[in-house]
Amino acid sequence: MPHRYRLFLGGVGSGKTTAGCLEVIRICLFYPGTQVLIARKTARELEKTTLQVFDELLTLLDEGWEKTGVKFKMDWNNEEQMCTVRSLYSKDGYDYAIVYWMGMDKTDKLQGMNLGAFFLDEGREVEEKFFEVLKSRLRNPRGPRRGWIASLPPPSGHWLDRLFLRGEGGEDYGYIHATTFDNPHLPEDFIRDVMNYDEWVYREFVLGEQVPNIQGGPIFTNFSKEHHVLTGAKLSEKMERLKRVYGERLHVYRGIDFGYHNPAAVWVTFDDEGHLIVLREFLGVRMTFEEFVNRLKAIDAAEGWVVLRDFHDPHATYRTDVAHIDRHSLMMEMGLKPTPASCRFEDGIHMIERLLGTLVFKEPMLQIHERCRLLILGFQGEYCYDNTGKKPQNSVVVHLMDALRYAIMGLWGKLSSNMQIVKPASKRRWEGFSYSEDFVR
Repeated sequence: MPHRYRLFLGGVGSGKTTAGCLEVIRICLFYPGTQVLIARKTARELEKTTLQVFDELLTLLDEGWEKTGVKFKMDWNNEEQMCTVRSLYSKDGYDYAIVYWMGMDKTDKLQGMNLGAFFLDEGREVEEKFFEVLKSRLRNPRGPRRGWIASLPPPSGHWLDRLFLRGEGGEDYGYIHATTFDNPHLPEDFIRDVMNYDEWVYREFVLGEQVPNIQGGPIFTNFSKEHHVLTGAKLSEKMERLKRVYGERLHVYRGIDFGYHNPAAVWVTFDDEGHLIVLREFLGVRMTFEEFVNRLKAIDAAEGWVVLRDFHDPHATYRTDVAHIDRHSLMMEMGLKPTPASCRFEDGIHMIERLLGTLVFKEPMLQIHERCRLLILGFQGEYCYDNTGKKPQNSVVVHLMDALRYAIMGLWGKLSSNMQIVKPASKRRWEGFSYSEDFVR
């Protein structure tokens, strides 16, 4: 992977820690004179897991060193939390590299380090501030100055989720994914055990998938990833059909939610059969209003879309003693096409449920592009009621769901006209998927 910061995301036993330790050894072999750090949240867990794997791999590398006369593990000092590894060649007077290890409990411990690379194990346990400090220590000219992270799937909104999975880190960030079954060396009895995990544990710890954090019950119970999410050939066919309808410049509608810390936007369009297609999502982090609007316009330009309406919370039309111009007017000044939409929560939820459960030509009326990861996670249960069962539990997906709700409520008239109920053609239901007995057209 060419990326400077790389994430290995996977299930238990998928080889994440082994891959990270092998990367550390590779850097030591080919970058004499550099310094590498192995880290995890606590030193205790680091010593029990990651360091044992690292030591075993070095020992394996040194098998038969008596015959070759070359031993790569030159020194190991537990008190100093460091070891010295022989490089394959000498450069600038160095024929070795140094590996340090420590727990990520205090950022002060990283002061003064001059690293050529680092490996952070189980990154989802570590706060973002430690990652930022680690990046600031990548200044050793004798190393590749790269970071490798291994982790089980992070919760939505986690810095790993934002920077790597959602791509907000940019071109320097990349990730690979593996399941437990991708490791062919695991014992059969272990595989049998993990096959008996319950659904959500299985998906998180075996398949390495992000799973929803369900509190007081999911808000949407009519969602099926198999039937509502567009992937593969089905997605390609849908996008080709949209091109035939709109040409190269797709006509879209946008829902906007002005989250205090996380402003969100969702783009939707209609195909030629009346399906509502959710094309893209965007969730901002610590953005000003102007930065958020400019980012939306940049996305429009990159996609080549024509936005017909920007549906938003009607409260955006209010002015206060502090804000003498409302956000609705600001959007107009910045070239958007704002339109207030109904903000009644119950109406929006009811309409989305109807779209999920209504079929148009044997397909759900609401369909979602596979790249809308957070929305899909929300539909799977992350968007859930709090313990009172009356309002949504606070979650990173709430603002995106609100943006989708505003778009759908803004299009209520168009959607309702499409939902002309006729007699059901069949009583058959999809396995694992419930839908309204009301068919369209």
